[in-house]
Amino acid sequence: MAFMVLEKRYDGLNRELWKVLHMYGGDERLMADVKRRRGAITRRSTARMKRRFNPRRIVISQLSTQTPKGSV
Repeated sequence: MAFMVLEKRYDGLNRELWKVLHMYGGDERLMADVKRRRGAITRRSTARMKRRFNPRRIVISQLSTQTPKGSV
């Protein structure tokens, strides 16, 4: 059941990541990677995926360093 919660949260982060990347001319290959991984969440790969790719870290670091004031 735990990875169902992860999947919902991950979906929201994916949308955030789309917005951030489009705002700053994001890398399309990275987005393809996000979409592929989002569809491939399984019990077996969840821990490995979280360790290798954490969209929240990307979103937060980009938002905190680059977002113009008032747009968040």
